Amino acid sequence: MAAGALLCVALAFLGCLVSSFPFIDEIYACQQYYNEVTSEGVVFHILGGEATSPGEFPYLAALGYLETDEDTEGVIKYSCGGTLISSQHVLTAAHCVSNINDQVPIEVRLGSEDLESSDPIPQRIPISSIIPHPSYKRSVNYNDIAIVKLKTPARLTNTVKPICLQTKSLTTSQIPANASLVVTGWGATSSFGDGSTKLLKAAGLRFIEKDSCSKLYTEFRRLPRGLDDGMICALDSNTTRRADACQGDSGGPLLMLSENSQTVVGVTSFGQACGGPSPGVYTSVYSYLDWIEAQVWPDQASD
Repeated sequence: MAAGALLCVALAFLGCLVSSFPFIDEIYACQQYYNEVTSEGVVFHILGGEATSPGEFPYLAALGYLETDEDTEGVIKYSCGGTLISSQHVLTAAHCVSNINDQVPIEVRLGSEDLESSDPIPQRIPISSIIPHPSYKRSVNYNDIAIVKLKTPARLTNTVKPICLQTKSLTTSQIPANASLVVTGWGATSSFGDGSTKLLKAAGLRFIEKDSCSKLYTEFRRLPRGLDDGMICALDSNTTRRADACQGDSGGPLLMLSENSQTVVGVTSFGQACGGPSPGVYTSVYSYLDWIEAQVWPDQASD
């Protein structure tokens, strides 16, 4: 990791660069700096609801897979999410690039709330390479993180721009009082994993400490060593109708949003039942920060 204060400086030609820039005041770190430098009047909302507004989450990506069934052959199906972290790199889950019916994604769609829209604004960019974490194994849920490199850089606009990476360990005491944890995606809208939406949705969650979360996953067969430090848990506190990540949301971000910054803190990985009493589990971005930097910004990461 680059030495010094970690700031996320989003420049038009580099995307969202995590590096050491001591001459930039902390108030200009991450997304706030990017907004002030490159856009006019773009307002981000912190929400715990459902439908999102155009441009509200401009770093959201949808991973597209080529259908091979006879009836739908040649059609692109979006089955996982991701997060734009530079103009040419998308962060996602490793199981999204190796476990989806043994298929790999072939394109990324950016700048789209509606996956069925024919609007020309969304950018569809072919994938040039896929980098799963070297320690990921399909039989277990550890190290469930990957990076997708785009064939060409995304065109950065008000509806397409990268987000900053979380650079501190996440605990309840370190979440600012005015910050919200939000999960987003195009996945299933029922606990049975069906009824997938083509419209981007978001929901507010609360952080669950590892000790409490671990007790609910002691018998989970894909976690022979239990939860590890590379995982974080989050759950909707509304017990009547819990919001949650579900099938189709995998690979998308768990976000921490406040008035001054936006960071991706987790990658949607797995859970026990959509909207059930057990927290969803997310791959911790902070735990893999060095690896991410080495893939996306090798020159800066080696400083």
